[in-house]
Amino acid sequence: MTRHFIFMKKIPVLLFTLIFSAGLFANDKSTSFQTKGKSIEELPFENTTESISWTDVYKSGGSELHIIHDGNANSTTCKIIKNGEVISTISNPENPVYSPVTKCVYYVNRITPSLHAVNIESGKEVSLVDKTLRYPPDEIYLHGTESFALNKTKDKLFYFGEIWEYDFPVKALESIDLSTMEHKKIDLGSLRSDFPDYEIYDFGIIDEKNFFIKVYNFHKNRTAIVAWYKIKDGKPVLKDSIKFTGHYQDEYSFFQAGNKIIFDAYGMDNADFVLSTESGSIKKETFAGGMIMNTFVYDGTEYFASLDMEEQYASSYTVAIYERDTMKEVRRKTFKPLNHLWGVVAVGVQDGKILVEDVICK
Repeated sequence: MTRHFIFMKKIPVLLFTLIFSAGLFANDKSTSFQTKGKSIEELPFENTTESISWTDVYKSGGSELHIIHDGNANSTTCKIIKNGEVISTISNPENPVYSPVTKCVYYVNRITPSLHAVNIESGKEVSLVDKTLRYPPDEIYLHGTESFALNKTKDKLFYFGEIWEYDFPVKALESIDLSTMEHKKIDLGSLRSDFPDYEIYDFGIIDEKNFFIKVYNFHKNRTAIVAWYKIKDGKPVLKDSIKFTGHYQDEYSFFQAGNKIIFDAYGMDNADFVLSTESGSIKKETFAGGMIMNTFVYDGTEYFASLDMEEQYASSYTVAIYERDTMKEVRRKTFKPLNHLWGVVAVGVQDGKILVEDVICK
């Protein structure tokens, strides 16, 4: 799940969320942020105290999807443009992601929260209802605004469904085949006995038969557990689990990059972790890039940025850029913080440069 990151641990997580959920680039200059003819390796790489802005562009046929992130206005907007004309505008979408398989942008209405899809070639909303169900729901409601993900081929969509009223609220991990609209459900009721004192917070899809679930105990030991489940006879079977302790464990999330799943520890020990399954157990390795910040698109390729520093208020920090589909590192640079008021907010391509916004107190 895509998210922006700020590493100053003493600032409340809510402030982080408000800052990173900001979109950038309100003036709809949807082509000025890229420099034609230059690869990402050739772009200037700088840090700044100004609010940066960028636009992620996805193309299909004669249509373009512009996901516009505007840091000054603290907003995100999606515009679908066809033959130079805006045919659809989505204001304040939560966690918009694009599937090249279905040519649709998927996003959450943060008020409901409910899941929606808009086809970028037609500009019209696409129903996510399974036509074979006898009593199909009118809308797909989610457990939180970020509780959905596209798998690595982006042809299946997974989300938490069926909410309990009290503790351990999530009951099922559901999926939609985006080509057929067939819905499937994995009942997570057995997790109550596997982790009786924990609540489900997030998931990461390894493949069609394997997934990670993150559970968290807020009331007692404030410990997060990542559990590996394998589907057998249609039911999840616990294979292995590992514990994480530290700050903000309830904010940890899974991030899919190529064939890897990165556990975004959101500031714990200044590192994220690459998780895999080997010989019946979960393997945990420290992610060499440090902590994941956010994703951005340049020249049709999706990248993600990471942040690495030695300590909380270090005299320097390093930002690395990776191709998301391959995990290939394409840029790395060490910066000095500006004005001694630093906490890295976001990275994006604006005005022909890769810009790092590294100051919170303005």
